[in-house]
Amino acid sequence: MSGQRPLASPTVSRRGVLKGGMAASAAVATGAVMGTTAGLVPFGGVDEAHAQAYSATTSWVNPVKRLARRVTYGPTAAELTAAARLGYNGYLESQLTGSGLDDGPLEYFISATFPTAAWNIEAMIAAINDPSMESRFRHYDLYYAALVRAVHAKHQLRERLVEMWSDHFNVPLPFSPKRLSLMFQQAIRPHALGKFPDMLRAVAKSPAMLYYLSQSTNVYAPGHRAQENFARELLELHTLGVRSGYTQNDVQEVARCFTGWQAEIGDRDPDFPRKILEFRFRPDFHDPGAKTVLGVAIPARPAGDPAGVRDGEIVLDILATHPATARFVATKLVRWFLGELAEPRREEVISATTSKYLSTGGDIKAMLRVVLAQANVMASPAKLKRPFHLVASALRHCETNLLDSGRPLFADMLRFQVDHLGRMAHEPYGWFPPNGYPDSVNYWGSNLLPRYNYLLELTKSCRTFDRWNGTIWPTFFPLRRTATGVVNVNGIANAINARFFAGEMPAGELARVKNYLKLCTTSGPNAICEPGVAFDDVNDFTWRVSGLWQAINLGLCAPGYQWY
Repeated sequence: MSGQRPLASPTVSRRGVLKGGMAASAAVATGAVMGTTAGLVPFGGVDEAHAQAYSATTSWVNPVKRLARRVTYGPTAAELTAAARLGYNGYLESQLTGSGLDDGPLEYFISATFPTAAWNIEAMIAAINDPSMESRFRHYDLYYAALVRAVHAKHQLRERLVEMWSDHFNVPLPFSPKRLSLMFQQAIRPHALGKFPDMLRAVAKSPAMLYYLSQSTNVYAPGHRAQENFARELLELHTLGVRSGYTQNDVQEVARCFTGWQAEIGDRDPDFPRKILEFRFRPDFHDPGAKTVLGVAIPARPAGDPAGVRDGEIVLDILATHPATARFVATKLVRWFLGELAEPRREEVISATTSKYLSTGGDIKAMLRVVLAQANVMASPAKLKRPFHLVASALRHCETNLLDSGRPLFADMLRFQVDHLGRMAHEPYGWFPPNGYPDSVNYWGSNLLPRYNYLLELTKSCRTFDRWNGTIWPTFFPLRRTATGVVNVNGIANAINARFFAGEMPAGELARVKNYLKLCTTSGPNAICEPGVAFDDVNDFTWRVSGLWQAINLGLCAPGYQWY
């Protein structure tokens, strides 16, 4: 980013923002209006240096609000009220334990509306055996269920962790949607806040993971090397981490231990559906010879011995209790919730979290109590929202209702979100390499235009989205003028601050929103809302309130809304 100059113009006209109807113009204008000291959110992109620099300009001084930003997809007014009532530690415990957070109605809605995201194995088998049901399997149900949970779940921390673990144990949806749905139901969601070793063992026996990493071809054949895909990713991405001291010989020995662990492709015999959806150990495919993994000897077994499955289970036990795994998982949790902490605190927090893993058998809640201690959260730099996080935040702050599937255009609205996530290169379960979507500002900050496109289209469509009980226009439309008939600069700007920034919008950014509003008039080309436009007309005459929705868009595109 060297040589990147800040966009310095302090004001911009509404006409300039909308010139040509292009989102690019909106993004450039947003940079001009919202540009902060040293170009902290330049149009060209951001990196870790910007994260550190931007942190120094924020006014995020309230510890409870700062915690709420880290453990949710954007704290709503109701969330902030609950957090303030419970206090820092009480709110953290409620999110860790789920106490008082009943998501039962939400899960019922998901099972009824996006059924294939909730089908158990028996329902999957019935669908495969019945062609009329097979056609009902909709892979996009998994996308929509993830988004609806992120927006509406009360247990927000669990959803944040499910997203993290889905990248840690990445399986792209196109490889096997049915198996992936079962992996989330059986391995990821139940253990997201449990113990890491339990999740590791469940994922290792998930047909989705085994199929994705070619375990169906990991079959013992004398004189031939075992197939290493699963073994290599197990060591490098799931447990020890690269440069942790294991050797190529360890990779091959681990691969031998997992010969016979199958996600079968199979023929269409009577047991075909169950074969492809359940873990199976094939003793006849297993290498019975002695093995040594990370210095631990695993004795030979008789050929065809069903107990050969224990070889792989022993490897999982070795890896789950290994200090390198503890540090690898601790480092990932610290990065996910605290970003790039400065030294020496970063090393102190990682070391303390590693020790907690080892002393508790990988208890994720116990580790998070260390990571999310108030001093650590307050010392952490700003993190750039990944696109999924940004979309969920915007929908939460617009209070868009995704739980009324009977409303008109419900499916269109969901497709709108997922389509834009695709344009932002963050479609759920769409990352094909096994390492999962990056958790790096250097990666996501390299192309900001698609997120400006999304936010522009979202705010232009807010009146339409209010038909799903969103609250943007009911909140802002009455604020458009003061009692004396002039543009209500302070009222609109303060409402933007309260709704999108929990009242902590940096002063410079708030001033720039007001600068824009001061350019607006009550009628004419810069109208905040032209005279005679009634609330119910807004959807059909959006251009007649363009000053108002553009002010809202400037709030959503402000630097402070891109970070958390």
